[in-house]
Amino acid sequence: MKKLLSALGLSIILCACATKESTSGDQAGVQDFPNTLKLATNAALFDLPSSIASDSSTLASDQATPALARMVATTLAEDRTQAYAAYMAVPVYILIAEQAKQNVQSMIEKLSQQKIPAPWSGKMDSLDVSTDAFDTILDGVPVHFLKLQGSKDGILRIKIRLFSSDSGTYRGSIFMSEPGNHASKARVDFNSIADNGNQSMVVSFQRDSIGLAKSGDPTRVRIKAVKRASGRIVLTGASYHPMFEDYFWGNGPKIYAFKAITDPVKNHAVLRVAFGNAANADSNFLAEHAVEKGILSLVTERLRTNLRDSAGWLTLVNFCLDSNLAARDALSAKYWVSIKAYQSTRTADDFTSADLERYLELNRDAIFENDPSVAGLRGLYLLLAVKPPVYLSARATIVGAGLDAAPDGFGISAATLDEDTLSLESPQQLSSQLELLE
Repeated sequence: MKKLLSALGLSIILCACATKESTSGDQAGVQDFPNTLKLATNAALFDLPSSIASDSSTLASDQATPALARMVATTLAEDRTQAYAAYMAVPVYILIAEQAKQNVQSMIEKLSQQKIPAPWSGKMDSLDVSTDAFDTILDGVPVHFLKLQGSKDGILRIKIRLFSSDSGTYRGSIFMSEPGNHASKARVDFNSIADNGNQSMVVSFQRDSIGLAKSGDPTRVRIKAVKRASGRIVLTGASYHPMFEDYFWGNGPKIYAFKAITDPVKNHAVLRVAFGNAANADSNFLAEHAVEKGILSLVTERLRTNLRDSAGWLTLVNFCLDSNLAARDALSAKYWVSIKAYQSTRTADDFTSADLERYLELNRDAIFENDPSVAGLRGLYLLLAVKPPVYLSARATIVGAGLDAAPDGFGISAATLDEDTLSLESPQQLSSQLELLE
């Protein structure tokens, strides 16, 4: 996380002690430009609650959620982490947006101390800086436009664009770049000049693959947060992983995406996640490539392969399904004669995802009790048992999973998340070769 935040390029802070050599512009009213930037970022960049923005995520053992409590009590930490890994990663990703916002506010705070006029051009620290200002119309609203741009050795390092309305609403973007061997670019967009009192902010980031700590890490990330007039915050995000390699998911470029909705007052959040090949990225990515669908499909295909290789296991599985029995019961003395005489016309290729889920549920008690008849199925059961959406409380603590698994008084339902109109922003663009930020 620290390496990723460092690479965001938001460490570029214009030093308050820098000398300015004015080449144009009137020094009268010089504080208007930097102070307007400060007001804009403080007003337009809203906080993201810890239920969805945290440096880690944990699984609750609250007895009000018995299914989760049993999982906590009877499984190893690594099994739980694997089962919820796709969801536990989201708060860490969103923390990038929260810390980027805080870094931008810190930068603007220091910048506001320098009394930069507009229009103006000159030297600040090691940058060639220019500013501009004029009145215009944006979406039918009269606004004052302000711009600051800084370059070094002919390379754009920072660019701030701001539209400020007389009513105290703002729209703008802050772009930064870190050239070099591990080149990175970051941009924070914000908008409170919107209908119905909504506010939005977007954090976008890209870096060269040579700068990745792990080959499977993302080179591009984009997270969008919209604060509704009701006070709830809706978030979507996606990341592009061009060199992903994994035995389970396969190799090749991947897209990881999510949608969440939060209640900042109660510090609650509801979350859905998707993952799939970048070539399949489109506007329906979240629905078509929901992570639980991908897991179920891949596991079913892997088990078909195992069933083809083991006639004995194929017989046992089909007998259990047909007889509505757990494996340990089917293998008991009571059914020994029946199973030896059993013949099924179904082949391994007939084994479906529904068969898999039913077989695991038949063996649920035995799995939790570590019965040898279902050895090796514990992690698989847990992986498939996590049904979306996932419900989180303070510090990204997972307190429920499933359509009807929200704790009492939670206040945000799966329907609330699914009915919100915010959609994922062009995940296919993340995997294109076009520049995202400039």
